[in-house]
Amino acid sequence: MSPLAWLEKYAPGFSERSHGERNAIANFALLWSLFEAQVLDTRGDSDEICAMASEWEEMGRLSPPRFSDELAYYRARYFRGGEFTYHFEKLRVAEKYRPLVMGVLSGKNIRPSAEAAALFIVIHRLRNNYFHGPKWAYEFADQERNFFHANNAMMKAIEIHEGLKGLDYERPFEELRQSSM
Repeated sequence: MSPLAWLEKYAPGFSERSHGERNAIANFALLWSLFEAQVLDTRGDSDEICAMASEWEEMGRLSPPRFSDELAYYRARYFRGGEFTYHFEKLRVAEKYRPLVMGVLSGKNIRPSAEAAALFIVIHRLRNNYFHGPKWAYEFADQERNFFHANNAMMKAIEIHEGLKGLDYERPFEELRQSSM
């Protein structure tokens, strides 16, 4: 039995996930591994993320803004009507980083390095929730766009870090989802 067939049979809710959802989730694992190896030098933690963002800002790699779409998505998901949403608490952001992440998501901190750091801390939390089980608790429901935007951000980060050009991460969400089926 293939791993996919096994997951469909035994993993809670997996058989109900669309092909696009499955691809976004699987691609996240591959992209995180590459991002952590190349961009974070195998030190995938929030301290290293903050150092990366500061270094990029000093080098001018965050101008023009590179992560506007991804930040807009996570801001809308985690901060609405002047309040942090239920989803924000599920991220379990460490106390040390809560002021930074909350400042960026609420729009109070718009410094480019803060935005990049907060974005990748959110993605790091998605990663921890994915690899350590909480995403399975609700069967990965309502996660496709989370992983889609995280995947785009990581591709952009790898390009920024490596000085690469050419990945087409600007295509609309629906077009990418369709092409992954």
